[in-house]
Parts: sequence; structure tokens; C-alpha cells
Amino acid sequence: MGHSRAQKAKTHERIVKLASKRFREEGFAGIGIAELMKETGLTVGGFYKHFKSRDDLVAESVGSALGFWKRQVDAAASGAPPVTYESLVDDYLSETHRNHPGTGCPVGALAGDIARSDKRTRAAVTRQIRDDIELVATMIGDTNEKGKGTARSQAILTYCALVGAIGVAKVGIRTLAAATILAHGTDLQKEKFLLRILTGEDIWCQLFSEPGSGSDVAAAVTRAEFRGNQWVVNGQKVWTTSAHKAHWGLLLARTDWDQKKHQGLSYFVLDMKQPGVTVQPLRQMNGYASFNQVFLTDAKVEPEFLVSEVGNGWAVTTTTLMHERRGADGLRSWAIPSDKPGRAYDEEREEIRTTMEPYKWYPQRAGRVDLIMERARTTGKVNDPVIRQEIAKVLIMSKAAEWTARRARTAQEQGRPQGPEGSLGKLASSHIARAAARVHTSLLGPDALLTSDDTPMNGLLAEILVSVPATSIAGGTDEIQRNIISERVLKMPRERTGDTDKPFKDVPRNSVA
Repeated sequence: MGHSRAQKAKTHERIVKLASKRFREEGFAGIGIAELMKETGLTVGGFYKHFKSRDDLVAESVGSALGFWKRQVDAAASGAPPVTYESLVDDYLSETHRNHPGTGCPVGALAGDIARSDKRTRAAVTRQIRDDIELVATMIGDTNEKGKGTARSQAILTYCALVGAIGVAKVGIRTLAAATILAHGTDLQKEKFLLRILTGEDIWCQLFSEPGSGSDVAAAVTRAEFRGNQWVVNGQKVWTTSAHKAHWGLLLARTDWDQKKHQGLSYFVLDMKQPGVTVQPLRQMNGYASFNQVFLTDAKVEPEFLVSEVGNGWAVTTTTLMHERRGADGLRSWAIPSDKPGRAYDEEREEIRTTMEPYKWYPQRAGRVDLIMERARTTGKVNDPVIRQEIAKVLIMSKAAEWTARRARTAQEQGRPQGPEGSLGKLASSHIARAAARVHTSLLGPDALLTSDDTPMNGLLAEILVSVPATSIAGGTDEIQRNIISERVLKMPRERTGDTDKPFKDVPRNSVA
């Protein structure tokens, strides 16, 4: 029996190696079942004892080929790799390569084939690589008719992951800016902003919330008036992440007070470095200052920086918010500096140390579910039957939310637009964060509030407790998410507000506004 299993495993490995070699030389077309059966002497029945379908064979073969290329790269680490990350990106972004894609890199066999492959084949590439593919492909505009990244973008991202290259800039509001401009921007706006978003040259912020309208974004009272040949903006925004470093801002402003609440809004790209923009940081109770208040005094916006049409600002804003809520679904990864030598890695480490410093608390506001089991074992409470039940609840909720979020991302990969599922993920992440904070408190008791260096985890647990409330507020409160879910998912009647059926100038407003 043991000999039979060993022989089967050996035959299985031989088939995969042969298919991997053919794939590296000829692409997917080289993985032919008939040819492989002939080389291995297997019958049709024998072949399908090893693989349920050709898709399973292809997935294993691609995985084997990726491993082969990685070993090649590792072996060349002491010298110059055959193709550098920089040359691949330079070649990819060049117009010549766009029109005449080459195959001069180890992943050349992927070109022209992965875009036509199925789910099992794409599963051979890690989920994180697929997330990067989605981002890069959409920002460069290299997508097919269903919105999926085409073969060249997938091939390059695969290679970048294999060699441990620094990826595209995808932290912060810049990803929301890219998605919004792609959906609603003009050709001029796409040409001006998208590549610089990809390279990380520009930092962005989101100018939505105001002192008198937080989650009720459509109640914005910041004014944009067209004077002469440009827009002039006056007002105040608050809770604006990264405004102190931003080059550009996504601005929602009211352009027509005679229209109804949602119809008198317009959406702009605002130059944050001009004299009419004043930024003041806001210190949080966890000690960080990643948010700001922004004062706009006769700030100027050129006509070509109006996104979509005058009065269509709410539709554009909805796109931004849907992408933002999907970003709060718990699948986000955090910047970890590499220990590799080289200028690019040095710059990355410096950026994480300085630019990313105000955002070090972001993982803590998610509740740090990943620390719960470790803390339970360390404190000896892992065998407490009551606490075990609470731990189980959090872990179950966390895994269920992750699967829901992955379904939403898969739907987007298939070309379907963003929908209200982002609100489901955001609301779930809020519940999980609070439940995790309660478990952390149960494990440590009053010591969870201590912040000195000689406390458990050097005060990190206290930082979790004071950071978690932000999850229920940022990007739209839990109450807003429940409204969206009830109206757009459950199809319940809209909540009556009394401020949407009259000109906005006649709507009673907060005295601050």
C-alpha cells in the first residue's frame, strides 16, 4: 500500500515537472494532455487518477514554473538578475511595448495566455499578487473588456512578487483617487494623474466631511462659485487624512443652492499646495495626528479639474465611498520594511519611518484579532471556558467577514462594479474590532489600560482599546452603513429625513455650518 502511494506521488511529480517545462517553453499551449500521456505512458483513466481536470494540472504546472523562476532569481542574487524590476516597468510603460509586447523576461510565457485562463489557473498566483494586478491594471488602463488585468500586467506583477521588488504605491487616498478618476475623469485628468498615482509621486487626501456634516456627506456647505474663468472655493473640511502632506485633494463642494440636497453638489480635484489652503493637524486620544482640519479661503480650481459634470458630484462621491468601504473590509495589508540592500529599499524604509509614522495605529483600530490567541496563551486564560467562547466568537466572525470580503473582491475582478457589499464588510469589521477589544480587556483586566514600556506588549493593548472606536466612525458611521444595507441590500423603504425634497438653501442646518 505504501509503495503504491509513493509510486503514485512520484508519477504525479513527474507529470507536473514535464508540464511545467512545457509551460515555460511554450506557454499554456504546451500543456497538452495527449502529449503528456504519451511521454508518461499513462492511459486516460490513469491520468485522471492524478488530476480531476486539465485545469488542476495547469494550476500545479504554473505554480511549479513560478517556483522554478524564483530559484533562478535567487541563484542570481549575488550578481545582476537577468531582467530587473526597473527595466520591466520602464519597458511596460513605454508606448513601444504597449503596441509590441515583448517576451524578454522569465515570465514571458505568461504573456497572451493568463488573461484567457480560468480561476484555477489564476489561483496558482497568490491572492496578494492578484490584488496588485487589479490595482496596477486599472491605474495603467491595461484591462480587457471585463475590467480584468491583461496578461502583460499580470506577468509583470508576478515577476515583481517573485523577486521581492517594491510594488506600486497603493497606500492611502491615492487608490480612491485612481478608481474615481478612472470611472468619471476626463482623458486629460487620467493622463495627468494616474501614472503619478502609480509611481507614488503625488499624495492625495479626501475633502468630504465638514464640522456640520460628518457622515451626512451630502449636507456639505463648502461653496464653489465660478468666477471669471475658474472656480473659487470657500469653506472648511475636517477629519482629512494626510492633508498635511497631500499634493491634491478630492473635493466635494456645493455649486447650486437652489437645487435639492444631492443635486447641487460638484466634485473637483483641488491643488492642496496653493495659498488659499490652510491645514491644521488634529491630535487624537491615542497620541497620533493623522487627521487634519482644512480651511479653504478663495482657493482656486481650474475648470479642467472638475470631475464629471456640474451637479453630478454626488454620483462621483458615491464611487469614492464605495471603494473606501471596500478598503475597510479587513483585507488590507500594512507596510513592512524590507531588510534588502539598495537605494529603492532604503527609500522605502525611510518613507515607512517618516511619512507612514502617523498611521502606525491603523492595525490597532481593527482590534488586532491576530494577537488574541497569543495573549490568551501568555496569560494562561486559554482554558477559561467563558473566555474561550468569546475568543471563538471573534475568530468565527473574523473568518466569515474575510470570506465575504473576498467574494466582493472576486466580483470586482469579474468586471462587476462596486456595490453596497462594501458596507457589509465595513460594518462587520467594526463589530469584530469591538469584540476583539472586549476579549483583550478580558484577558488582561485593568492592565490593558497601561501604556508604559514595562507593560504587556509595551502599551500596544492600550493603544488598541483607544483606537478601536475609530473603526465605527471613519468612512461613514455604523449607522450610515446600516441605512445603506437596509435600503440597497434588503430593499427596505428609504428613511424619511425631510431635507431631500426641497432646495438646499431652505433646509435647516447645524449652526456650525
